[in-house]
Amino acid sequence: MIWAFVDSENKVGNLIVWDGAAQIYIPPGSTPIQILEGEACAPGYTYDANGSPRFIAPPPQQIDYSFTSFEFLSRFTAEERAEIRAAAQVDAVIADFLMLAQSAQEIRTTHPMTMDGMNYLMNYGIITDARRKEIILIP
Repeated sequence: MIWAFVDSENKVGNLIVWDGAAQIYIPPGSTPIQILEGEACAPGYTYDANGSPRFIAPPPQQIDYSFTSFEFLSRFTAEERAEIRAAAQVDAVIADFLMLAQSAQEIRTTHPMTMDGMNYLMNYGIITDARRKEIILIP
């Protein structure tokens, strides 16, 4: 049987194979939870006794990529760039994002201003969520 050690915040810290007979060390503040057949579990998962599934994988971490202004703006299609320029004529937020993107020495994909700008372009309808993720390399 495989057991997960779950801490007080319901995070899985470690997994062990244990037949239930031998004496084992249970770290202070941890609770052993038997992993049922067909359940997926690994260190870092969150445990929810009433959930289905009971073990939830953490969201994937986004890598912080860095682009020059040219590299970043080149990730948009020509049509998307044209729409951004047109929208910048009537929307101050898009104009500001475009000005900052054009003048930046470095654009980091996880920077809050990059994320906010990309979300704004998506909500404005210039790009889809799938394109937003593709442009800033969200898995």
